[in-house]
Amino acid sequence: MSGEVKPFSPMCSRRHIKKMILKVFSQKLDELLSGNNDILTEIKEETLRLLNSGAVNLESYENDDFRIVKTILAVALHNIAENHTPYPFDNYLKVFKNLKKF
Repeated sequence: MSGEVKPFSPMCSRRHIKKMILKVFSQKLDELLSGNNDILTEIKEETLRLLNSGAVNLESYENDDFRIVKTILAVALHNIAENHTPYPFDNYLKVFKNLKKF
């Protein structure tokens, strides 16, 4: 026996499993975000679309540039979230609602 602990074996501690899951999660997140200009482009395009929509009175934000940017960014992220929803849904909505509580 090599002494190597196999994932999910009885000898594998919860802490070790959590570390492995976090490592895989981080790798997958990096894959989605780093070098993926598609997401950044999508966010920028949606924020500019919203800015130019005429739905916001820009003069009311004259003294607080970041407030309008953050507001439009929040709406843009909400709008494009559907494009990044995992399919099939499985228990996506249940997990989504639970995560919003934190």
